[in-house]
Amino acid sequence: MIVAALLLSAAAATAAPATEIRALELVKEDALYTVNAETYIAAPLEGVYDVLVDYEGFHRISSFIDETRFIDRVDDDGEGLVYTRIKGCLMLFCKTIERIEKLEVIPNRRIIATVVSDESDVNYARAVWELFPEGDGTRLTYHLDVDLGFWLPPVLGPAVIKSLLRSRGHRAALRVEKLALGEEPEGALAVVR
Repeated sequence: MIVAALLLSAAAATAAPATEIRALELVKEDALYTVNAETYIAAPLEGVYDVLVDYEGFHRISSFIDETRFIDRVDDDGEGLVYTRIKGCLMLFCKTIERIEKLEVIPNRRIIATVVSDESDVNYARAVWELFPEGDGTRLTYHLDVDLGFWLPPVLGPAVIKSLLRSRGHRAALRVEKLALGEEPEGALAVVR
């Protein structure tokens, strides 16, 4: 019995960590929402980076993302202008948002997406992903500042939005993991329209 317990403990200690959201914070101050998250993705950093800068295939990550594409690609690293159309419903509130974003990258380290506000359906948005090697996987930090520029029903307060971000974010992280490993994610995207 003791030997079996020791073997199980040793196996658990050497098992690779699973993809998980380690931290998620959402703060609303006036019209500005700020999201900070830390996620561990059980896939090599280079693969995770490649998935995150692949705007021709970025829509495969989340059911909220309806269409993505490069408008003007500066180089093979992923810099340029990108188009994103997000369609989704949170409870009974449905919205379509179109964005043009400028991508700036430090390959395999940082991705910054800044909305071109006069060509987008939001007043302001800037997202920063930073990637760090951790064991056989990747630690990914995410920071977003966004002023949506439209009214959200009070029932969709920060607590509800944070809960949705956590559940949807975990599913998206699992899809990033599979894509980064060169595999097709299991199951179709649950379309939320």
